[in-house]
Formats: sequence, structure tokens, C-alpha cells
Amino acid sequence: MNDIMSCYILLIGDSIEPDPGILEALNSQKKPVICAPSGSEPIALLLEFDIFLIIIDIQGESSHGIETALLIRSSDRFKQIPILFILEQNPGPDWKWSHQPSGIVDYMIRPLNQYILFQKILLFEDLRERKKTDEDLKQSKEELEKANTELYRLTENLEEAIEKANKMAVEAEIATISKSGFLASMSHEIRTPLNAVVGFTDLVLDTDLSLEQKEYIEAIRTASNTFLELINDILDFSKIEASMVSLENITFSPETIIDDVINTLSVRAYEKNLECAYKISPNVPNHIVGDPIRLKQILVNLMGNAIKFTSHGQIILRVNRETAPDSECCLHFSISDSGIGIPESKWNKLFQPFSQASYSTTREFGGTGLGLAISKRLVELMRGRIWIQSPNPESGDHPGAIFHVRAVFGMIKPLLSEKIPETYEILKGKHILVFEKNTTILNILCDTLGDYHMRPVPIEDSGFILQKIIRDHQAGVSFSHILLDADIPVTDLKDLVKSIRELKEFNGKIILMVKPCKGMINSHDFSNDPVIDSWLRKPMKRSTLLSKLSQLPEGPEPEKCDVISHGEDLPKHLFRILLVEDNKINQKVTSKMLSRIGHTVLIADNGLAAVEIMEKEEHFDLILMDGQMPVMDGFKATEIIRRREKSNQGDKRIPIIALTANAMKGDRLRYINAGMDDYIAKPVKSIDLSTVINRVMSKKNDGNLSEHQHESDSDISDF
Repeated sequence: MNDIMSCYILLIGDSIEPDPGILEALNSQKKPVICAPSGSEPIALLLEFDIFLIIIDIQGESSHGIETALLIRSSDRFKQIPILFILEQNPGPDWKWSHQPSGIVDYMIRPLNQYILFQKILLFEDLRERKKTDEDLKQSKEELEKANTELYRLTENLEEAIEKANKMAVEAEIATISKSGFLASMSHEIRTPLNAVVGFTDLVLDTDLSLEQKEYIEAIRTASNTFLELINDILDFSKIEASMVSLENITFSPETIIDDVINTLSVRAYEKNLECAYKISPNVPNHIVGDPIRLKQILVNLMGNAIKFTSHGQIILRVNRETAPDSECCLHFSISDSGIGIPESKWNKLFQPFSQASYSTTREFGGTGLGLAISKRLVELMRGRIWIQSPNPESGDHPGAIFHVRAVFGMIKPLLSEKIPETYEILKGKHILVFEKNTTILNILCDTLGDYHMRPVPIEDSGFILQKIIRDHQAGVSFSHILLDADIPVTDLKDLVKSIRELKEFNGKIILMVKPCKGMINSHDFSNDPVIDSWLRKPMKRSTLLSKLSQLPEGPEPEKCDVISHGEDLPKHLFRILLVEDNKINQKVTSKMLSRIGHTVLIADNGLAAVEIMEKEEHFDLILMDGQMPVMDGFKATEIIRRREKSNQGDKRIPIIALTANAMKGDRLRYINAGMDDYIAKPVKSIDLSTVINRVMSKKNDGNLSEHQHESDSDISDF
């Protein structure tokens, strides 16, 4: 009966609030009850929950309960669920409904007798259990008969079964290849026009626009990025479903990956006025072996979800090492937020494909509902698991949620020393005053400083800072550094810093912690009053924090803190570039990007045209080469160019960068092994294009361009 007791009773009334008497009677039986008003809402609840009994409260002749009952019975799926009507009074011996619902129907009259109600519920439970048992027996019998028939058939004609199995294996392989080809084609066909949308949007935003025009273009860019994210999710999930995903095993730093994740998402968090931070336990190794790109994908999905569903407070990422064999490293990641929270009844749905906590969530926040499903599959490939926890389900309107990931990685041999670097030894025993308004962030900062044997002193109210400095100095404690949260009015902050500098009890360093958002305090606010020794952008990297504390330069740093740059600087040198692209629109958008930077661009419509241009001894610094083109594709053109370079000993190797809409598994590997020097997938942004060009030209200048590069297939699409 345990599985039956977990089922629900659906109580339907004419109003949103159920009849207290009925609800009290049901609660006295300790039965789980779900309440709903008459109408269509009960249908949704019947689809979502396992209901074993429907109770309909009929109040007066105008009650809509009978219409709701008929609506429920109109579906074959719900015809076997018993319905118990609660009537206001005994209607008399000749009373009946002209359209009584079919199936099992029963009645009770107010006032309710709890004993009779309990007996009826027991009867309905018993009926359900008997029906379930009968259905299980019937299904088992059918399965047994089917298995016997199949076994007999296989025994009688084993050769036919083997032939059929072989044929099915071949068909499955063909289907997999076809699916892979379809995904690659779909990815290419969608990315090609999307490249123009994203590219021209960025170009237009760099022109003089009115506020209204800029708002419209920003909306187009946001929609384009959202569209690209949806495509990436669908294609990624399809690759996982087709077993086309394998993990890399390379050495990487967990802290570097976490820094990348936080930096990628922090601007989005701070735009919503959310704090975000991370805490890495001292027992986490500096380097491990695994797939850093897939780990980053998992953490970005979870952090992105936390930011999406949180309107105030903070997002915290914590990493700890758990017990594992010496050759392995088991890391436990947790992402906690102060968002809307997720009811426990919805947890099982979260990791299913195309599913979110509710349809209303999908409408409000958007998304495919694939992020968590993809993360779950990737975590399982890492021999781990993913789960959710509510920090305190009974707390207020915003209990938040905590997502956990446990994954297994390889250890470095020999094991790297995890001792504190010597450069940080000077920090041992230092007293650090930390002012941070957010209690959670404050605790993380102090814990991190404590990990390196410093003595942090936390303070949440700026009004007590001066008093704390004076009192502690009288007690023999002097602060070597003060970390100040800059998220207070500029005038108040300037007054506070000036007052600290005037104290004879303090002659240490002041470090300002600044959010990377426009409109926040930055170095210009103190340009004429150099009282700040250094700056730290939030969210703070652990390594940057320690470096600032251990090796502070003299005087304030002339850095702006209102913008984060995620790409490399624009090129110091301008190049003559051959763009090989057959799509007219993409020719225009890419050439405009390059020309705006300052490069000179010549366009070839296909690979053959590019080869002919090169034959004329035209000088180019590099080539941007598309892959799929008419007449001659990019692979053949690259092959001819490389072959001629070898035959003409005087010809230096010209860098070739693949600029293509092919972004599936193995595409980057195919282009690199075809003789190209780097790869970037469409849609392309100006900053990304500049970054790749800088990278390749730096390799050329350093003499690091190899004649033929063979790389492992990382199975990572350059989305």
C-alpha cells in the first residue's frame, strides 16, 4: 500500500479556497490533498499528479461541479478514477442527474461523517490496488506469452534471427550516419544567415544611432544570441543522444575554468544587481586531468540558470574535494542562489529533455529546457551525478535552490605540490579589515583569506569601520590592508576613505572592490584624489586577490573598472586579407568588419578564384577560407595552396583561417588537418575575429606555424 498512499486526492470546489469542513475531514485521514476550482485547472493537475480519488463539492443548483466531472470523464485517460460528490443536503428519493458521469461514482451528504469518509477512501484505495494488481498480472501474462512466442520463433529459425540482427545493425549505423549528416547540414544552413544577422547588428551598433534605434538593434542582437543558444542546445543534445560525444583527458586547472565561468556570467549577474562569488576549498588540486570544456559547459548551464531565476541576492559557486582512490580526484561543485526556488515535486522533471519546472516558467524565462538534461548526460560521462537541494524549503517567498555536481577526474603524476606559494607567505598572520554589505560574500572573502593563514576581520556596516580601526589599534592590532566594498554612494565612499587616511592608527593599504557595471564607481572618481592603493573587480579571482595583497604597487592604478573586456586587444598591425566566401551577404558583413578594424580585404567567390588570385602573385598576409563553396571548396583550395608552397621553396607559408558555418563534431579537426592554421565558426563577432587573427599572426611572427598540424578530436563544437 506504500505506493498507493503516495497518491493524491483531488478536491474540486466552486471557489479557489476549498470548503474548510471537507478539507479538515480529509486532513484528519492524513491523506495528501490537492485543491482546485471547477473548470479546466483540474485537468492539468490530473495530467501532472497521480490522482486516485476525485472529490467534487456541489454547492447549490448553480454549482459547476457536474460540468467539471463530465469534462474529466470525456477523456478515456481519467474514466477509471472514482468520483465522490459531496452534496449540501439529501435531495430526496426520486432525485437524479440527467447527465450523470460514467464510471465509478459515489455520494456523501453534509455534514460529513469522518468514519464513513474514511471507509469510502479505504474502499477506493483497495479498488485501485486490486485493479493495479490485475493489470500487472495481465501485463506479466502478456509479456510472458509474448516472450515464449518470441523464444520459440528464435529457436525455430536462428539463422533468420541472426540475419535480421545484422540487417538491423547496418540500418542503425546508416541511421546514425544520416542523423549526423542532417545535424551538420542543419547547423551549416542556419549559421550561414545567422552570421549576417549577428555581424550586421554589431556593425550597426557602432554607428551613430538615436536612442530608439539603438534600443531596437540591441533587441535584435539579444534575440539573435538567444536563437544561437537554442540552436547550440538542440544540436548538442542531439549529439549526446546519438552517442557522438566523448570526453577529452587533458591537464587543466579547476580554478582557471571557474574563473572563466564567473567572468562569462558576472556582467549578466551584476546587471540584475546580483552578487556572485566562488569559494575553492584548499584541498582542491591545482591541476587535474579531464575535459575542461565540458566541465565549463556544465557550470555555465547551472550558473546561467541560477542567474535567470534569481531577482535579488547572490549566486555562489563552491568547490570541494571528496574522498576517492589515489589515482582519481572527485570534485563536488555546488551552485546556490537566492531565487524563486523549486518545489520538491518538480525536481524529477528538471533533468528531463525539453522540460522546466512548469510551463509558466518557460513562458516567463524562456529556453529549451535542454540545459540541465545536457548537463546530466555530461556529468554521467564523468562518472558522476547531478542533483538539486532546497536550502530551506520553509523559508519565506524566495527559498532559493542548490544544484550539486559530483564528477571524477584524473590526478597528475607525480602529484603537484599543493603548498601555499612562497609569494603569499608574507601574508601569514596579517590582519585584514573586510567591509562587504552582502553577508554571504563577506563570509566567503574571510574564509578565503583564512585559507592562507591571514586574520580577516569582517564588518558589514561602513559606519563602524573607523571605530573598529581605532579600538583594534588600542588593543595592539594593526590592519595591513582594508578591503572596501565600493557599492555605496560615491560621496560617502570618498568621505570614508579620506577619514581612514586621516587616522594616525592606520597606515596600511586600501583596496576598493568594484562591480564591473556601467554607472558604478571607477578609478575616474578618485583621479584627482589618489587615496586608493589598488582596485579589485568583482567577482574577485582568488589569485588576483592574493597578488594584490602580497605585491601592491605604489599609488593608485589607472585602470577603468566600469567595463570588462573578454577579448584580446585590437591588432596593432593591419593586414592584407583574402576573404574566400561564396555567400554575398556574408562577404559584405565580414569585409565590413575587417575594413572597420583597418584591414585591407580582397574577396574571392570560391576556392578556384582564390587559387587563381594567388597565382597572380598577389601578396596577402593571411586568408579567411570558407569550407563549403561551389566550383571548388575550401579543402581543395587549401590543398593546392599548400602544395604550391612546398614546390616553390621561396614561398613562405601563408596563414589560412577556416571561417565556416560547419560547427559539428570533428569539423575543427578536419579543417586543421586539411592544412589550415586556425578555425572560427559562424556566426562571427568582430572581437572574436580579431582575436583569432591576432593569435595566428603572432604564431607566424614567432615562427610557430607548422606545415601540417594534427590535433586530437576534442568533440567540442566552436559554437
